[in-house]
Amino acid sequence: MRNSNKKHSYFYPYIRLIKLMFKTIPGEMTFCCLSDVFHALSIVLAMYGMQLLIDGAEEIYYGKPTNSIIVPLILFIALNMLTEICNGIGNYHLEYLSPRMLIKMNTDLQNKISKLDYICFEDPEMLDSIEKAKNGIENNLLTAYFVLSTITLYLPYYIFMGIYLRNVNPMLLIVLLLIFIPVLLGNYFRFKVFAKTEDEAANVRRKKEAYEDAICDLSTFKETRMLGAFHYFFKGYTASIGKLNSSLMSAEKKQAKNDLICQGLTAIGYLGIIGLLIAEVLSKRANIGSFTAVLFGITTMYGLAQEVFVSTFKWASRQAASLNNYWKLMDYKEGNAEDIATAKAAVINNNNTATSEDTVRIANTATEKTGGEASSNSIENGLTLNNVYFSYPGVDKDALHNVSLDIRAGETIAVVGENGSGKTTLAKMIMGLLRPRSGNMYYLGSKVNYQEYVLKVSAVFQDYLKYQMRLDENISISRQGAQPVQEDINEAIKSAGLELNQKHFPDGKETMLSKEFGGVDLSGGLWQRVAIARGLYRKHEIIILDEPTAAIDPIEEARVYNEFAAITKGKIGVIITHRLGAAKIADRIVVLKNGEIENVGTHDYLLKNDMYYKQLYDKQAVWYQ
Repeated sequence: MRNSNKKHSYFYPYIRLIKLMFKTIPGEMTFCCLSDVFHALSIVLAMYGMQLLIDGAEEIYYGKPTNSIIVPLILFIALNMLTEICNGIGNYHLEYLSPRMLIKMNTDLQNKISKLDYICFEDPEMLDSIEKAKNGIENNLLTAYFVLSTITLYLPYYIFMGIYLRNVNPMLLIVLLLIFIPVLLGNYFRFKVFAKTEDEAANVRRKKEAYEDAICDLSTFKETRMLGAFHYFFKGYTASIGKLNSSLMSAEKKQAKNDLICQGLTAIGYLGIIGLLIAEVLSKRANIGSFTAVLFGITTMYGLAQEVFVSTFKWASRQAASLNNYWKLMDYKEGNAEDIATAKAAVINNNNTATSEDTVRIANTATEKTGGEASSNSIENGLTLNNVYFSYPGVDKDALHNVSLDIRAGETIAVVGENGSGKTTLAKMIMGLLRPRSGNMYYLGSKVNYQEYVLKVSAVFQDYLKYQMRLDENISISRQGAQPVQEDINEAIKSAGLELNQKHFPDGKETMLSKEFGGVDLSGGLWQRVAIARGLYRKHEIIILDEPTAAIDPIEEARVYNEFAAITKGKIGVIITHRLGAAKIADRIVVLKNGEIENVGTHDYLLKNDMYYKQLYDKQAVWYQ
């Protein structure tokens, strides 16, 4: 992830979050801050009311009339009631504003993740960054409120208390610093320790969640239990928890020594203040009322110091690292994800625009590899990959190496090859999910603008998703932000070979496809047809079938591919398959080997002219004889 070199204090993530809070709910936050300041003033006034009340009681003890205590008593009660009201308002704001900000932060994060390039999800470091960003949003939001309260509640309280204490003895202010300065230093070092711990824990936490899913997730439950693999995953799960706990324990031990020193100095300051108060009373410079009130106030301040600096700041320093990771992800510039995988980009440098020489070379390449079947159309009428190189993050070997391919408008091609040959990577490149590390892709004669291009592409995957929604919703979600068109849904259902019979779809298109929500479950073959209907429903100029018929019998598979050939008339169709028999319906077949194009041509041409293709075909043909 691209990070700024600018150094910030460990409270910077919270300052930025507080700015977001004021930007999102300015009126509520302003009122919350003002009520905190008034709350701080009310605490000191209540303490002053206590002093008046004790002074009044002392005067009665020495013979003054009883009614002389009535006003101080009423004032004391009123000021304490005011303090409780202010405290209640503060708690209300915390409970009221937190959900709104949680929605804001989670929505912003999900929007950000949705805009990340697909390659980000192939990069372990980026996956760690996403996990870090998700972790602790709620805790950090609550911590941000506490950090803000140190400015709007605790700081004003200490200022008001400082004014009050100065009138008693100015030396009290100097001793008071012993309560705060050591703890501030301790929390700075705490942040350093836990920031490093958080970075190390993200990868382990993802492993723990993966083991947890393997044990408990519905999609893996059947195979995990059937194979008897529970204990294997449980062992990895407990080991991950142990490693996380060990990391946190190590960090806690490092901080324990600092905390002991800081709290010792704070206690010394507290005892020094008590000593000064006793000296004031003995020298008759302070009466019993002021002594009691100040002692109560100092005790309260000490408790607040423990709450703010030892508890709140400790929690803030531990959580700041995860919040900082949230902002790092939010600052990541989408559209530059190729930077993650371009450490090897200097190996090959191509121009950003195709030249006339590029056009000639592409046409010549097509002629050489299709047995004289060069496109009669120019590259402006279809999709062109020009010297494309691609490698996944952390992998030295190219997944695609010097791939040049011209797909004509209205043409259906099939991409075949052994496992690991680059078929799926090429499919993702054509879909616009992956971007070339080097080289370019052109559509209709122009270099691909990915934001526009992906809206013109549809796909059906082998690892399709089973959305727990109604049948019509499962299909119509493939058109982003558009109202469902029933005629198009019906056409997609028909083209995918779905029969809406009473047995499988008791409520027709409105059948809920989830037993968990009172609906039905489907066989693998029916679910795959739903996925095909979803891909066909999406508006597209290019459609890719990535091994979409694995759960369909051969007769239905042939029907799907024949329907596909008819549907893609006038469009670009791409079939990714390991079944070479199914590839025969394509206009041309692209043979991949070790990430490179071995040959391109019709089925008959390749059988006669490409020994590698013939070898692959003959191996599969044995099973059909």
